[in-house]
Amino acid sequence: MKMFTAEHPPRGTLLSSWFITGFAEGEGGFTCSRNGKSFSVYFSIRQRQDYADLVDEVRRFFGVGKVYRCQARGKTQASCYYRVSRWNELPVIVAHFRQYPLQSLRKQKAFEAWASLIRARGWRGSGGSLDQMEAAAQTLSRLNTRPRLRARAT
Repeated sequence: MKMFTAEHPPRGTLLSSWFITGFAEGEGGFTCSRNGKSFSVYFSIRQRQDYADLVDEVRRFFGVGKVYRCQARGKTQASCYYRVSRWNELPVIVAHFRQYPLQSLRKQKAFEAWASLIRARGWRGSGGSLDQMEAAAQTLSRLNTRPRLRARAT
């Protein structure tokens, strides 16, 4: 497994560590899904296909994860999706955002809940407390849910 080190970003990448943090602040997602007692954890960035070169650079920067190309459907434009979901690759993402923290309180709290879900599971899949994982997943879900805007009466 590639570990995050002081030599990051790798030579040849055009992106700085703080750019990555700022980009993730606006465009990144720290999410999870659950199937029974099994949890899946994801870090992702989605962009329109015309920004595919930038998404590829983010993948090169971290050295982990995959980039998926999504076809246009109906009114939805073609897009590019970067995702890190392998348990042995997630520590690279955690290390980056520990060293270069997110600036908005809401996104930082979402990251902390997401990272605690990974920590509760155990880095090597040893399994953590199901209660800890459920609590972290609920916190993350609450933080990732955007409040709906209500129309004002005129």
